[in-house]
Amino acid sequence: APTSCVHTRFRFVFHSKGCRLRNTGEVFGMAVYTGTDTKLMRNSGRARFKRTHIDMQLNNLVLQIFFILFCMCSLLAILSANWERKQGESFKEFLNRQSEDPDTIGVFQFFSYLIVLSNLVPISLYVSVELIRLAQSLLIGMDIKMYHDESNTPAVARTTTLNEELGQIDYIFSDKTGTLTQNVMRFLQCSIGGQIYGKPAIQGQPYSGFIDPRMQDALDRRDTNVLDFFKHLAVCQTVRPEVADDGTREYQAQSPDEKALVEAAREVGIVFDRRTGDSIEIDFLGARQIYELLNIIEFDSTRKRMTVVVREPDGSIIAYSKGADTIMAALLSECSRKEDWPSLDAHLHEFAKDGLRTLVLAKRNLSQEWYSNWAEKYYEADICETDDRKDKLAEVAKELERDLEVVGASAIEDKLQDGVPETIANLMRASIKVWVLTGDKLETAINIGFSCRLLRSEMEPLFVIDASSSEEVQKILQQAQTEMQRDRDIEHRPYGLVITGHSLTFPLPPTEKEKKEVVVHNDGSTSLKWSIDVIEKQQQLEQLFLDVCSQCRAVLCCRVSPLQKAQVVQLVKNRRKAVTLAIGDGANDVSMIKAAHIGIGISGLEGRQAVLASDYAIAQFYYLQRLLLVHGRWSYLRMSIFLRWFFYKNFAYAWVQFFFAFFSGFSAQTLYDAVFISTFNVIFTSLPILVIGTLEQDVSDEDSIKFPALYEAGPRNFYFSRLSFYGSLLRGVWHGIIIFFITVGSIQYGGQVDSIGQEAADYTVVSAVVSLCLVCVVNMEFCGFSLRTHLLCDLQAGTNEQLLDLDELCNNFPWTYCMVLTVFRPFQSTYFGVFAHSMESNTFWGMFVLILGLTGVPTIIGLLAFAYFKPTPVDIVREIRYFHQKPPKQRPLADETAPSAEPTQTSSYAFAQENGAGREYFPKKMPTRYNAKLTFTFMQQITVKSV
Repeated sequence: APTSCVHTRFRFVFHSKGCRLRNTGEVFGMAVYTGTDTKLMRNSGRARFKRTHIDMQLNNLVLQIFFILFCMCSLLAILSANWERKQGESFKEFLNRQSEDPDTIGVFQFFSYLIVLSNLVPISLYVSVELIRLAQSLLIGMDIKMYHDESNTPAVARTTTLNEELGQIDYIFSDKTGTLTQNVMRFLQCSIGGQIYGKPAIQGQPYSGFIDPRMQDALDRRDTNVLDFFKHLAVCQTVRPEVADDGTREYQAQSPDEKALVEAAREVGIVFDRRTGDSIEIDFLGARQIYELLNIIEFDSTRKRMTVVVREPDGSIIAYSKGADTIMAALLSECSRKEDWPSLDAHLHEFAKDGLRTLVLAKRNLSQEWYSNWAEKYYEADICETDDRKDKLAEVAKELERDLEVVGASAIEDKLQDGVPETIANLMRASIKVWVLTGDKLETAINIGFSCRLLRSEMEPLFVIDASSSEEVQKILQQAQTEMQRDRDIEHRPYGLVITGHSLTFPLPPTEKEKKEVVVHNDGSTSLKWSIDVIEKQQQLEQLFLDVCSQCRAVLCCRVSPLQKAQVVQLVKNRRKAVTLAIGDGANDVSMIKAAHIGIGISGLEGRQAVLASDYAIAQFYYLQRLLLVHGRWSYLRMSIFLRWFFYKNFAYAWVQFFFAFFSGFSAQTLYDAVFISTFNVIFTSLPILVIGTLEQDVSDEDSIKFPALYEAGPRNFYFSRLSFYGSLLRGVWHGIIIFFITVGSIQYGGQVDSIGQEAADYTVVSAVVSLCLVCVVNMEFCGFSLRTHLLCDLQAGTNEQLLDLDELCNNFPWTYCMVLTVFRPFQSTYFGVFAHSMESNTFWGMFVLILGLTGVPTIIGLLAFAYFKPTPVDIVREIRYFHQKPPKQRPLADETAPSAEPTQTSSYAFAQENGAGREYFPKKMPTRYNAKLTFTFMQQITVKSV
């Protein structure tokens, strides 16, 4: 090694995987062990392979195709055996028979037809699907509109298997801190000695500090209560100070809350200056003080508090604690609970109404003798190597964290990210149910809910569940259900539900660990806490909870733990069979992200644990609407078009061969030549669908966001379902009948001759003509989708000039591709010259036009008819876009009373604001036919603001 890299003295320190090194310029080390026993891996949960609903549905459809193939081969094998039994002897002289037994020949023919009709089984389907998904994932990462310039963070698709699932989301479960908010904490107010100090937040004004005149006066007077409060902030923390290159002091903290509290103490002159392994140094109003650090009981999601035990400069021992108000209230002394808590609790409610994050600060003076005894117990619990070490430490900590005296309460502001209210409102207009899961207290959560438009004034009064028993929770849920049923027959308001974490424990199913808990009775007997009767009651309450929540537009869960977040997601996913999405930014959201069908990680200020556990990563919550409403909807649409067309063209190919068996003595002779069989899926029908499956856009990205009700097609499986699969099957059979029998009939009865009068009706001609017609028909059928996208609006609006526009047709990729392949078809056939020889006959051209007409014209007419008489929201949005782009025509004076063709400037998202608007336009069953003139009425209902 180079001399500069050789060190003779090392301080060996073991760091667990996932830890962050602070105050460290360089590190020389090696990876000793990075297995599953590290803390990060043990808390990460079990990884689960995620599959889309289309994948699972696709596997079932492939099994049905195998069954269809088996039936076709069985039928042809039976008919082959029967044909050999009746007519086989007549062809014995020039046919090489495999056996003299007709039944044996039938068995052989069964396997022969399995090979001949093997194209019916979509072997290349999965390869094409993965190619399309890969391209869609790359497009998500290259979307400049989801690139965050401040952090230089693009959107990242960490998986290529869930793209179309983004277009079928039913429920969104979101964390609040760092996900909906900026996770940039600012100290605003505090409650000290029954008084509120600090400046309230004023929207639209920049942050100007928190020291108001009253606080400044208290600091000038050296108010003991105020100084003790800020000394508490400077001592009770795990922050690491760093000195920047310019000499300024910066703080590195595990959470932004701690950093904001320590910076607040610095603002008043109590500066946390230095930390060592066993001491904390503070500049207390100009005087340096050293506090001996005795113990640190760190914060976790279960305890929801932290405690630091220090020896003061005067030799006294004090335990400083801070935590959530619901936890700290039970730890106060009797005197403090009666004298100090009522006013503090009122102030906490005021802070919560302003949407501020609150912490209660308390302390306890300890004698040397009491602390020595306690420290010995804590040390013994700390060094034990049993599985219940964590529980023992918690029990010993409870002995310390009691009889506390109130010091005060802090109030910190965490502003919403840009675009969060608009994003949530748009997602809810898309009929996506949004649940926010947060650890904030009830009042804070409700205030944030209204700020981010999760809750609206129309939802009031909200269903608020803050109960301490399962009976109370059940009573509130039954009252809510009764009110919903009473409003069912009338136009009811949208509902919103807010539930606390303690109340949520009753409807949630118990974990495996909880099922093993034992209850000790007064008589000394024991029994399981979760007996059969208790589980039955819990399941009934669980069903009632889901029934009420399913009718609510928004659900807000507050004071929930990370485990409860994952349990809520798992409950909705399993019991409602809905497609779920979870989004978060911190390590406490990892279990929730993994539990959902799709996990979204936000690369915020709380590390990259959520991103590493996610399926997609974005920088801001605002990008979620583009990820779902644009990329998700497009991916679902593209995959649906691809699958429907792929099944159709395979069925058409196989059924033509099936019908040919009746004309070839069921001999398993192939109708297509070897080159065509090899290139049908690879060349003739591959590139167009791959391009359209990657780039197809039925409406623009702007319209996809302006009209969020278009998203409803995905959750309702409007574009691809079992019914559409059977439709593709029948269409393939019908087109196979047309292609084969018109070709054979025309050649057999139409006198197919060439230009010099020679008969041209042989096997090679039939093969070449059928192959040509099959390629043209399936590509033109696929071309119909593209024609609908580009030309349908003009046809529906009554203009057909673009239909005759040669440039428009040439720019249509599938059509151009089909024509190019037709021209070069003879060079790819082993029967060279047959194709050109067939084209010399007029019968060929008549037959070719007739086949294209019988297959293509009904498709175009059907598309136009459905778009005119039963327009979907996509058709209406296209018509709106057409009228926006085309200048209005001059109307005669007699027609002044008719509605103008130019859209009026009505409110945005008119038809999408109501609950379940998309269901009216994307029903599972097609609605009854209505008058075509109503199309313009619907268009006016969803008119956007003119641009």
